[in-house]
Amino acid sequence: MKININNKEKIEKVLAAANKGCSQRLITYKNLQDSVKETEESLIEKGIPKYLWQGLDFYIQPGAGSLPKAYYNKGYFPKATSVNVSNSKTGWFLRGAYREPVDKYKISMVGHFNELQKEAIIKKAEKF
Repeated sequence: MKININNKEKIEKVLAAANKGCSQRLITYKNLQDSVKETEESLIEKGIPKYLWQGLDFYIQPGAGSLPKAYYNKGYFPKATSVNVSNSKTGWFLRGAYREPVDKYKISMVGHFNELQKEAIIKKAEKF
């Protein structure tokens, strides 16, 4: 479903279902909006124009990051709520929300850049 104010209640229901029974490393609608904005800023910084964002898929886990080694020494792998979002002509869409082991990175790209996106990145890098 499209990530916008009109779908806020539907998205919150999906996130609530993924967060159910958990109290740590959750994701909220605000976290989701902030993470999508951060993703957009990163794409702009890399030199990829908006018209080339279509089809890009990202895995977002706001609770990601380093955890104390005590977790892992005991064989415990904590989980965090994660979402999958993708971009289309009309904006960003939520593809899924679920609990997964804590990842190292907050935002990760799913898949690879196509040739046009790579060219845009190289063109931006050549300006330096």
